Amino acid sequence: MLWATSAGQGDSGAPLDPMAGSVVVGTMHKIARRAFQVFAAFTLCGTFLGACASTPVVPLKKEEIDGTKYKLVAISGRLDQRVVQFRKRGGGFVGILVQKGKFLQEQVGVPNDMEMFRVGPVEGADNVYEGVFTTFQADGTRPETEVKLNFFKDTMSWNLESATWERVKE
Repeated sequence: MLWATSAGQGDSGAPLDPMAGSVVVGTMHKIARRAFQVFAAFTLCGTFLGACASTPVVPLKKEEIDGTKYKLVAISGRLDQRVVQFRKRGGGFVGILVQKGKFLQEQVGVPNDMEMFRVGPVEGADNVYEGVFTTFQADGTRPETEVKLNFFKDTMSWNLESATWERVKE
């Protein structure tokens, strides 16, 4: 600490700050105050978000998919338009191809009523089904892949690749 005894500066013997009145100190003070304001804002937002996150989740309404049709609007960035209708079979559902769409229309030998999905409900999870997806290859083979389907309102999503499935309203 510096002690000043000259006239007009520290006559009372109080410590003197050599940087008082400096542009640097004023700027540093503004930066510190702004940083505190930003920190306080994020802390408040975090508090409110934490309160919202702790509110109970309202369970989704169980979607009835028997007889519904879903259109594959786009898959991996390509438009397709194939339509699959889900029908109840045993304890699960089958997804029957009812409209081929652009990609399957170009394939030779694709039956109109091909079973594309065979799925059953996942225990303890509404609107979630697991099973098998069957696709059609150009060489005529029909490889099967495990699939998980999620139904929410007018959309269906799956775990295979990026795709947009929408419910067809009749």
